[in-house]
Amino acid sequence: MFKRIASVILVSLAVLSQAEEKTGLIATFGSGGKHDLVPVSNVGVYLPEGQPATPFIEAGPTSVKWEGFVNARLRGDYKFKVAARGKFELKINDKIILSGDGKGKQIGPSEEVRLNKGANKLTATLSGTSGDLFARLTWSEYGFLWEPIPDAMLTWPETNTGLSMSESRRKGRELFLEGRCANCHDVDLDSQSGIPELEMDAPSFAGIGSRRGRDWMAKWILDPKSERSSAQMPKVLHGATAAKDAEAIADYLASLQDSAKGIEEPVTQAEAGEELVTSLHCTGCHNLPDAKEKDATKISLDHLNEKFPQGHLATFLLNPTQHYQWRRMPNFGLSKEEAGQIAGYLRSVSEGKPVSLREGAGALDEGKALLSSTGCLNCHAGIDGSKRSAKSVEELDLSFRTGCGNSTGKGPHYSLSNGQLQNLASFATDLNSLQRHSPTEFANRHSRNLNCRACHGELDGFPGYNLLGSKLKPEWMQKLFAGKITDSPRPWMSHRMPSFPALAKGLASGLAMSHGYPAVSPNEGPIDPKRAEVGRTLTGVFGGFSCVSCHGVGVMEPTQVFEAEGINLALPAERLQRDFYTRWLLNPLRIDPQSKIPVYFDEQGNSPLFDVYDGDTKKQLDAFWHYMRMGQKINPPKMDGF
Repeated sequence: MFKRIASVILVSLAVLSQAEEKTGLIATFGSGGKHDLVPVSNVGVYLPEGQPATPFIEAGPTSVKWEGFVNARLRGDYKFKVAARGKFELKINDKIILSGDGKGKQIGPSEEVRLNKGANKLTATLSGTSGDLFARLTWSEYGFLWEPIPDAMLTWPETNTGLSMSESRRKGRELFLEGRCANCHDVDLDSQSGIPELEMDAPSFAGIGSRRGRDWMAKWILDPKSERSSAQMPKVLHGATAAKDAEAIADYLASLQDSAKGIEEPVTQAEAGEELVTSLHCTGCHNLPDAKEKDATKISLDHLNEKFPQGHLATFLLNPTQHYQWRRMPNFGLSKEEAGQIAGYLRSVSEGKPVSLREGAGALDEGKALLSSTGCLNCHAGIDGSKRSAKSVEELDLSFRTGCGNSTGKGPHYSLSNGQLQNLASFATDLNSLQRHSPTEFANRHSRNLNCRACHGELDGFPGYNLLGSKLKPEWMQKLFAGKITDSPRPWMSHRMPSFPALAKGLASGLAMSHGYPAVSPNEGPIDPKRAEVGRTLTGVFGGFSCVSCHGVGVMEPTQVFEAEGINLALPAERLQRDFYTRWLLNPLRIDPQSKIPVYFDEQGNSPLFDVYDGDTKKQLDAFWHYMRMGQKINPPKMDGF
């Protein structure tokens, strides 16, 4: 046990020692004579047959090469194994450690490998010509507890020309998508299978006069980036009449009102609202109106009273994506009362009073006409009008030194930097990437834009972001991200997981595939009643591990929670990947040093309950799993020993 605890400490020290370095590995994906380099967290990938590994290589026979270093704080001996489909090879310090065709099963374990103190070169390759391709590499210090190499112990060289070129293409593609360029400029794709982002919407104009303040809209329309430096909307008005035109458009939009009522926003409950703002960690993305120090990378909330008419800030918080499906503002599933309390608090610390609804004034016809002539209706739906025509992408100057990106001409001005223009030009060398959907790339990009790491890995109770794809089943993640998990697994926690319905499927699939798991979990077969009954015994007090002390089991409440309540045991099998469940029960502290779950099994894999399966830990864990797979039909253990 002491050796196991010491190992946990050494891993933690290694994490600290690498905090300032580039962590993870570089993966080179190749297909059809093209290559794309991608930073990854570990040796893990799942590539379905017929699907491109990245947007910049074609679907077809694919190869993957991982390169980097395993950084050991002290010298040690480890074994490796890999679950793989395809030809896989692992080298440590240029020596072949594992080699073979997994055919969907395991290669290894290897013989013990001596890792030197400091950097140890790691190279792994995977290739295949047909069928799904995948790999999940794990290691073990003792030959029993198998786990991925800790991400923070993996590093890669910062200078890599090939990576710089690949990164430039990815950034350019993202600029093209986020700017909604395809809404104005047609792209001649080889097929109709464009990526989901080509359908990204923008805020609907229907009833917008009820939801937004007229003066704020005029400022935003005139120059979005002056209101928010990260704004994706371009500046569409130019010249001497720009301010006047912005006023005319704002007047027209202010006249588009509906009968939707706002929600009460009681300033008298500001204290409750402040508590919610704290528990939801709103400061992970926003500068609060009364913040003494402003973070330039976060979105300011100083404008709230000017932007939202009375009652409509709370309405927005209740359902942020109601009028804009791809909005990044998370939906926390608030009640009307909670939304009102948050709005009341934010208004109480903001300057000015909430703006009142205004009737449209001035030349409404002029404002409506400008919406068409400036191209606003190419992105925004909700009102009738013509769209602005533009050249196809193929007809543009693909150096992007003129036109929208370079703030010239009468069209939209995105005011891009020279670096961003170069990224767009790099992307334009392969416009077919717009029809290649890679769930892994989708998840990486959108999780960054959603700022998932502001909570995951930063706040107590939030698992590290790089852990999610190997921990949770994709089906459950998709329901979670879509806001369809109505009962929280941990209802006692004040934190909440928000929902992003438009992104749910892509995020869930991509997270799983980046760790070597398929987007659809394989069928596990029927539950074994005999093993489930053994699991029921192991859960109880008599002849078991007394799990019921802290964990509820179906309708049965935990019997005697000492420090922290555990999740109801009817839920884990639906949520967790089987591999993660095994790692967790063998040693929870290696995954979460704050865990209150005891370590029951020793480093040789022995169980203290020798009378169940002769102390065979693997069989006991399997019995637990079959028992938990019963879900809501689970039968609580006997409490009287008979």
